[in-house]
Amino acid sequence: MRDIFDNFCHGKDIQIQEAISVYNPTLIAAFISQRNIMAARWKNDSQIFAAKQFILQADGEARVTVLERYKSRVEHFRWNKQEGCIPIVPAAHGTEFSIGKKICSTGFASLSMLDAGWYGQGIYFTTYVLYAFPYFSTKEQPAIVLSWINPGNVFPVIESPSIPNTKEQFGKDREDRPSLVGKAIKSGYNSHYVVTKSDGRPVEAKDMKAFKCYDEIVIPQESQVTPFMLIRVDTRNFNVLAKEWNREVLIPGRSRDHMTSESDSYIPLLEQSF
Repeated sequence: MRDIFDNFCHGKDIQIQEAISVYNPTLIAAFISQRNIMAARWKNDSQIFAAKQFILQADGEARVTVLERYKSRVEHFRWNKQEGCIPIVPAAHGTEFSIGKKICSTGFASLSMLDAGWYGQGIYFTTYVLYAFPYFSTKEQPAIVLSWINPGNVFPVIESPSIPNTKEQFGKDREDRPSLVGKAIKSGYNSHYVVTKSDGRPVEAKDMKAFKCYDEIVIPQESQVTPFMLIRVDTRNFNVLAKEWNREVLIPGRSRDHMTSESDSYIPLLEQSF
């Protein structure tokens, strides 16, 4: 677990108060069943269930760059390097410890965890634990649920999020590329994947080598997720981490807020679970 948490998920600066191994046969069975169905569809009808229609679009090259970034993450694990396999990836979701226990017991959907979200409607994960710090750190008892996720056929997102019911948009974007805020997962795909900067905005393909990049993965069905570890986070170094992660935080439907400045003590501002 430490290798996954510290190295793959870049969580070595997070102090762990308690780590609880999760074994939930019901959620595991649903996860395996969903993956088996997906694998059969990929094998028998790949042109339908594993299609990459975005390649033919005008912005196809940019989306391919995002997809390559996704592949580099999943192929960190040798089991994902087999041709035609359905990738399984560890990812983090920040939440309150009590809610984390419920997630590990009954899954995400029972808690209405489908977030309208910037990059589509679903359950939000990241493969970078520190990227999620501003979200779990606001909880009274901060926790991280580490899960195996099955993203399936991934739609690479390059759209900038916009504020609902306004004309304001976070970052410049083409008029013919509408925001995905609150939208369903793209038809023909099983998840959304976006490469982001630390402020949550998508990184343009041409800038991926210039910025330190993170990611967000949007999963629409809880059967694509099975938790394997619940981590209660020690808050003693939160002031230090808050200074390091001091950044603009974009909250849909609101004006822009900021994390605490270096002169302040840690102040929780965010409300969205991630």
